[in-house]
Amino acid sequence: MRISIIGNGKLAQSLAKAFYTEGLQIHQILDIANFTDLQEFSKTIEAEPITAFDFLNTNVDFILVSVSDTAISSVLQKIINTKALVLHTSGSTSIDVFKKSKIVNYGVLYPLFTFSKENKIDFKKIPFLLESNSNNNIKKIEELVKVISKSYQFVTSEERKKYHLSAVILNNFTTHLLAYTQSYLNKNKLNFNLLNPIVKETFIKSFQTENIANIQTGPASRGDLQIVNEHIEMLAGDKSFQELYTQFSKSIIDLQKKHQD
Repeated sequence: MRISIIGNGKLAQSLAKAFYTEGLQIHQILDIANFTDLQEFSKTIEAEPITAFDFLNTNVDFILVSVSDTAISSVLQKIINTKALVLHTSGSTSIDVFKKSKIVNYGVLYPLFTFSKENKIDFKKIPFLLESNSNNNIKKIEELVKVISKSYQFVTSEERKKYHLSAVILNNFTTHLLAYTQSYLNKNKLNFNLLNPIVKETFIKSFQTENIANIQTGPASRGDLQIVNEHIEMLAGDKSFQELYTQFSKSIIDLQKKHQD
């Protein structure tokens, strides 16, 4: 199988490395933004670096489009005269975006994970959400994803968007809370690393139970408003953090009431 990739961001590079490591040929990688970075990375996967669609060789098996959501539509419209199976890698863009292009064979290859250029990714542990415009292309997408992962399922665009939304909430919002907490402790010259065990335990327990609401702990969960109000007062110097604490406490209290009714 020969693959060309459009994009040179975190996800594009992670996928390129994964397929290359498993023996697939990365034919070309296209990026119009930074040729120096593109050239440097392309050497690691033995791919031809290109910076214009005029140089794109569409005589490959797959073309992966791994660009920003806002750029997907315009990129697809620049891919012409190809029998390749073109796949975008977005979690929040509908498969219908292909209908504005002249691409015949298309689908979605979305890894439900967070990516950075620094971290080495083990794709075998990552679930892929797939979508295709034909039964024949379903088989081709399966053949491709099986090269790097055993965890995958076909979903609709709407289902994928809901998974993506949930991932944003869990990953981005949790990271934001951790950053706020770290900043709070640093300002008070306290050790953030002491929270490491409780954070790990929280996530381990959450994925070992069917109903996460049942393992909720803390003053808001048990209705201890005295402690809740004390904490709110302690955060008086940071209105944003105080507001987060207040809103989350209220949400926990409301959820616990629903379960008791």
